[in-house]
Amino acid sequence: MKSKHHNFHDPRYSMLLSGINDYVKKEAKGVKGMNAKHEMVTAMSRVIEKRTAAEGGLIHRISQLLTKLLLFFKKDKKGVLDDCMEILLEYKLLKLAGLDAKADEKKEELKFSQCDPKWVEAVLVWIDAYVIHHDKPSYAKYKQLDDFAYDIPDKDLKVGLIADWGTGEEQAELVLDQLFAQQPDIILHLGDIYYSGTEEEYQDNYLDVIVKCRKKHGVNTPVYNLPGNHDYYSGGQPFYDFLSKTNSQASDYPQQEASYFVLGNSSWQLQGMDTGHNDRNVFEVGKDITHLQIKEVTWHHHHLDKGLASDKRILLFSHHQLFSRFLNIGKISHNKHLLKHFDKYLDKVSGWFWGHEHLLEIYKPFLGLEKGRCIGNGAVPIIYDEGNPYRATAKYKGSPISPIPDIIPESVVDNNGDIYANGFVMLDLKVNKEGKVFYYSILPDEELKLVHQEEL
Repeated sequence: MKSKHHNFHDPRYSMLLSGINDYVKKEAKGVKGMNAKHEMVTAMSRVIEKRTAAEGGLIHRISQLLTKLLLFFKKDKKGVLDDCMEILLEYKLLKLAGLDAKADEKKEELKFSQCDPKWVEAVLVWIDAYVIHHDKPSYAKYKQLDDFAYDIPDKDLKVGLIADWGTGEEQAELVLDQLFAQQPDIILHLGDIYYSGTEEEYQDNYLDVIVKCRKKHGVNTPVYNLPGNHDYYSGGQPFYDFLSKTNSQASDYPQQEASYFVLGNSSWQLQGMDTGHNDRNVFEVGKDITHLQIKEVTWHHHHLDKGLASDKRILLFSHHQLFSRFLNIGKISHNKHLLKHFDKYLDKVSGWFWGHEHLLEIYKPFLGLEKGRCIGNGAVPIIYDEGNPYRATAKYKGSPISPIPDIIPESVVDNNGDIYANGFVMLDLKVNKEGKVFYYSILPDEELKLVHQEEL
């Protein structure tokens, strides 16, 4: 069954889609989200899909991309809008490569084409801003090792988890509404505001939806956010700008100040890390071997040692995966850098939750980690495709990778023949150090379903 949904995950084009979508929202008052069905977004999606197919999924470096830059889309033209998108795409790639003279030629081609000059100029501004901010990403550095560690109430806590959730679409709002209905004390989002973590996207696809759910449920539940790769595609500053805005009304809880943090009481330590900062290069993301800043590694070790010395139960959170059954991370199934950062702690923590992949993946023990959990099915639609997303396993250059981790059967969430269900996780953390995890999923126009539960 051919899906009506498009896949916007290709990181090379995220900022371009942000620019197009920003124009769409300004011209059509009242529309929000990713606007996946708008003719302009759909046209760019067609162009991207055609280019990706032509590349065979092999081109991740700009030098390789440029060798084929002018060879695509010269035969089968599909109308003015697609033509405009093709020229715009080529301009963006040339601009990113620093080939300004050739980029200027493409800009002139756009101006003298049949493309609407108003939207052309709007999107060109976005691209130029992207190139500037992408090279100077934001990042908060600690002054003391105990910075960014916050006390949370010393009581039984319900913690909601979502990841890859910031689409602004109806399904994202439905997921968050159902999460709020579980009455969490705290919510953690494990990264990615789409398409590129711009200021407008943070407002529309993140904060506005949170505020709406808070008002509906009559609560000011704090939401703590970790950055993913998409949050840094626009340079990361909107991520930081919205930290103070997000929880300004949640006065009973500490304000987040950085892209990594500890939330702790006498029994539990929730420790989040910034894996997005070093996965901001859209032409290298296919390698997907992100790592932490060296000083941040020192910070994490300090707090892990401190938590273990206090006999706390520790949970780790990140956007990127430590390992995967479905995607290669370089040549292997795990992130060698993250493993090196945390190897000596894996058998001591109670679990590690991450996103990045848009499936629910509940793993059996692997690499010494008892509970590795991918919960990236927050809102992005994953096409059912006759079950292939859960059948395909990680490969490198066409050859299967070994070893790969196994998932439990409950990982495979429901589908409606078109897409897989999205969902969220609830942690029930008792002050006596007992803990449970509840995995929920929901399809459009269907009821919430408890997929799996387990002891921590």
